[in-house]
Amino acid sequence: METYFDGFADAVLVADADEATPWKELWGLSAARARFPQAFLIFGSRRHPESQILTRQVWWREKMGRIFNQLLRLVTGVPFKDTQCGFKLFATGEDLRAILQLWTVNRFAWDAEVVLNALGLGLECIEHPVEWHHVDESRVHPVKDGLQMAQEILKIRLKQSIRGPRSERLKNGRFDPTSMTDRVKTQIISSKIALTEKNRTSQNS
Repeated sequence: METYFDGFADAVLVADADEATPWKELWGLSAARARFPQAFLIFGSRRHPESQILTRQVWWREKMGRIFNQLLRLVTGVPFKDTQCGFKLFATGEDLRAILQLWTVNRFAWDAEVVLNALGLGLECIEHPVEWHHVDESRVHPVKDGLQMAQEILKIRLKQSIRGPRSERLKNGRFDPTSMTDRVKTQIISSKIALTEKNRTSQNS
């Protein structure tokens, strides 16, 4: 990504090569970036109430993902329901350079570490709905990789506690949601309201 630091582009997309999220979704993230130019990261979320999941994962893969996210939120305080969707649009510049210098996790939880570091530095991160379908190309072992995921979460929390980025948003390495800007709070609250209304409509139909 170093090329982009010199003004070549004002944003860079990091996406999984399997195209589980189609490239056309970049238009949606770009439009969101235009609406929220102050945001550092706009990322696709499979659990956003407006996302379209065309093909689901097998049940145990989906369960692993939910357990990972619940553990991540419990241990680190990250407020988002899906940090692992491989479709992220970063603003380039000094903020991205600072985030990359703090990057230590290279496997499952790298996304989570990037998001937590960004929040810790006071940068705004926004979940965005995307179209997504499962692509069965990766090999994931439910026990071995499940333990690896848990280990990476604990590693992130430990590093944040010892020498992580410091701001009023981090308390002992854990993100403090009470320090979020009103805009981010509104985004999260709106998502919860939309999800509640969607569930209510489904129950009545």
